[in-house]
Amino acid sequence: MARRSQSNATVQTRSRSPARSSSSSGRGRRRHRSPTRTRKSSGTKDPLIKALQNKDKKGRQGKERNGPLQPYRQAGKRIPRVVDPWANICTIMVLGLEGDEVFERTEPLEPLDGETEEGRAYREARERKAYQQILASVPNMLATFRRLANYSINREEEIDESMMYKLIEVFQDAARQARIADTSKVNNALCELMVRNDRHISPPVPHERLMRGWEHIDTGRFLCPGRRLTDYDEALLAQFKSGDIKVTAYDFPSFMYDEDLMEAGDIQAGLCRGFLLLRVIDEIYFGSGKPRVTKHATKAPIGEKLGITSITPEVIAYAATQARHALASTSEWPMQHQVFSLQDFYYNVIFLFDDLDDNEWAQETLEYLQEYFFPSHGRRRGGKKEKAIPIPTADTDIMKMRRQRAQRRQQNAE
Repeated sequence: MARRSQSNATVQTRSRSPARSSSSSGRGRRRHRSPTRTRKSSGTKDPLIKALQNKDKKGRQGKERNGPLQPYRQAGKRIPRVVDPWANICTIMVLGLEGDEVFERTEPLEPLDGETEEGRAYREARERKAYQQILASVPNMLATFRRLANYSINREEEIDESMMYKLIEVFQDAARQARIADTSKVNNALCELMVRNDRHISPPVPHERLMRGWEHIDTGRFLCPGRRLTDYDEALLAQFKSGDIKVTAYDFPSFMYDEDLMEAGDIQAGLCRGFLLLRVIDEIYFGSGKPRVTKHATKAPIGEKLGITSITPEVIAYAATQARHALASTSEWPMQHQVFSLQDFYYNVIFLFDDLDDNEWAQETLEYLQEYFFPSHGRRRGGKKEKAIPIPTADTDIMKMRRQRAQRRQQNAE
């Protein structure tokens, strides 16, 4: 994946007084700006500022959990689950707030290394959407950032030391904790989620991560690209394991398919309806996707706490990413595992639902999943490291879909 070059760009105010700039390692130091200068005040009576000042003090971190920071922590927990688990929250918020005239940059932002014009446009659109989603998660959030900006302007604070940056850190910390919790939850439940009807997992049961991936016949079958599933056997598994056949993020694994709906030559038939994918969505958002009944009362499900009332492409892609990671033999949350890029996989699932108005498959799939998890009546149903392949080959699922969509557009234009 392309990376943004480090920059020492600064942000200054638009006030008449000159702004000073300085640089820091890693991220540029920026100055806050506000359309008006307010009288300097201590800010000690503002409960949010007091909570931000205390959030990192020893012995105080947990004491603010149910106080003024609580809605912002909840908003942070939404980010990986309904916005983007790969979002650079600091970059998104700084750029968004600059666009809303809370910041002014003195130097242009350097482009991402190796990024194409099309890729840049797609990334910027994704970042703008993420910014709006984050702002909408807490009432009057933009006004809150303006208030914090004024507080820091009056104290001539750099952004890295400001109350506003501390609030962004609250989002970042909560998002990371939520993603880690979901990863652990799916990992621990996987062996139960894999069992369907009377089918049993082939022994030895892969409770340990090192036993999964291409090391086990059943996890290997779930990871096998759907278009190769009819050929799947131990010989094909050995080819996947040795790397003779490379599996990349541009092919969709069989766990994403309802095998009863799959059709030869139709990549999308049954896609995003696989029982394991549905169970992982259930596990993360609605309590448990396990085929079991508990006698004890449990906490409110994550989906209820976060106010999730619809199944979106981001929900599907996040669950698919967590399932793909749990099935693999790695114990880390990597940007890349062997030649498989987990980040690319997430965005490729999102891609399935692009052009929604002209995408009949996407509309039908979202309607099906919405009814499955939010029925209109009744209760809800329960190896060797290699570089990622930068350009997908022509016979991958994603490339075939792109060709099919291009053909449909051409036919519609004619």
